[in-house]
Amino acid sequence: MTMLQDKIVIVTGASSGIGRAVARLFAAEGAKIVANARGEEQLDAVVEAIREDGGEAIAVGGDVTAEETHIRLVEAALNHFGGLDIAVNNAGAVNVMK
Repeated sequence: MTMLQDKIVIVTGASSGIGRAVARLFAAEGAKIVANARGEEQLDAVVEAIREDGGEAIAVGGDVTAEETHIRLVEAALNHFGGLDIAVNNAGAVNVMK
């Protein structure tokens, strides 16, 4: 058993790069992944790859600069997996102030 076994993890920016690598690695270590990104087609491909490898993951598309995206992510973690243990805030925005 690993330290990530059965941990519920939100990963933003999970459709590519570091976010994708984190989501796949954490899932391989037994974490349940709530994956987020704006590019939903790429995000769905990451979730499918995790599932094909025997992991558990769901996709929640949305822009991290919008508060409602964060609310939906937490709600998805709670409703689908029953909790939330870790948030990997990988996605970001430049020069966006609201």
